Amino acid sequence: MKLVAELIFLLALTIASLIFYLQIGEFPGEGWDELGPAAYPRLILLVMLAILLYLIVNNLRKIYRAHEKNDLKFSSSELKRALYRYHQVVISIILFFVYMTAIGYIGFKISTFGYMFITQWILSSGGKKALPKIIIASLVIGFGVPLIFETYLGVAFPRGFFFQ
Repeated sequence: MKLVAELIFLLALTIASLIFYLQIGEFPGEGWDELGPAAYPRLILLVMLAILLYLIVNNLRKIYRAHEKNDLKFSSSELKRALYRYHQVVISIILFFVYMTAIGYIGFKISTFGYMFITQWILSSGGKKALPKIIIASLVIGFGVPLIFETYLGVAFPRGFFFQ
């Protein structure tokens, strides 16, 4: 079961990486660098895709060996247990995809604040006691970092469809 779950996760990461790679082509072409602003993210994604493909092939070999030994167990109850055990990871991944979609509609700042706040709240074990730290960290990352990049480096962040 673990091998199948790992394979599904690796395939999902591969698909997400390919989507991001294609979206990088929408970066503005003007830049101070000869390679353009899309060069570094594309390089990172290509390295990540190479690593993911290696892991997928390695995982498929393990699944094949387990299948030969009749050691491959897969049941819905095991799937439910795995989802329950890793529910925070699954929720974080879903939130990430919602966040990536929201950037195009409500902009980088608001969507980053919301994503950081919700994800930290879910992953924290401090309850209400951790709330001030979560709010401060979300505000700094969501609004402070873009302010520095826009003011001093001239990097424009997406404003979103509703705020253009």
